[in-house]
Amino acid sequence: MVLTALLKEAKNHKIRLEPKYIMTDFELAAINAFKEAFPNIENKGCLFHLCQSFMKKFSELKLKKDYENNEEVSNWFKTVCSLAIVPIDYVNTLFEKLLSTTPDIPNADTFLSYVVDTYFEGNYEVSMWNHFNTNDTPRTNNNLEGYNFRLNKHLSVARPDIYSAINKLKEEEVDASLKYYLFDFAKLEKKTKMVDDGDDKDSADSMSAYEDDENNDEDESDIDE
Repeated sequence: MVLTALLKEAKNHKIRLEPKYIMTDFELAAINAFKEAFPNIENKGCLFHLCQSFMKKFSELKLKKDYENNEEVSNWFKTVCSLAIVPIDYVNTLFEKLLSTTPDIPNADTFLSYVVDTYFEGNYEVSMWNHFNTNDTPRTNNNLEGYNFRLNKHLSVARPDIYSAINKLKEEEVDASLKYYLFDFAKLEKKTKMVDDGDDKDSADSMSAYEDDENNDEDESDIDE
């Protein structure tokens, strides 16, 4: 609904929206909505939410205490999470190693079955949650989660009316603009300082050269006499 309205409004203003990349958590409704609106978009899953879902399942299977008290279990679980940051061609190899080093604790096999059913053979392709080649974009959407939390806190009500929401968004726009200009000014100030420092150095070098010439002239005068 929101994406449809956004595309319609963009079309009315002759704006062509063609995002190449989107990051979401692992909610199928959101993933499918973006795929429908932008068929060619690359959807990556948030690394934080991936590990969070692993831990949630671990807790459901009563394995959290083992994680907290048993270093072998803790390291093994972290290796499961590391599947997301190894080269994608090595994911299956690493997973096979995990199978052969499964700790001797109840429900460990059940946890691995969940990982396979959900993140290998289920709705989420390995290419979605593997971030080895994620270089120029974030691997998590924690910054957005933090912004959303701050926005909700300032609105102070769970479901604000449209006018309150618009006024708050206007305030956010002003705040963002000020931060942008301050950042831009700081860069300009730094650049200006570098130029000034360079001028000072050039002046000092020129003065030093002048003094050397003066000294040389005095030496030559002494010789002539």
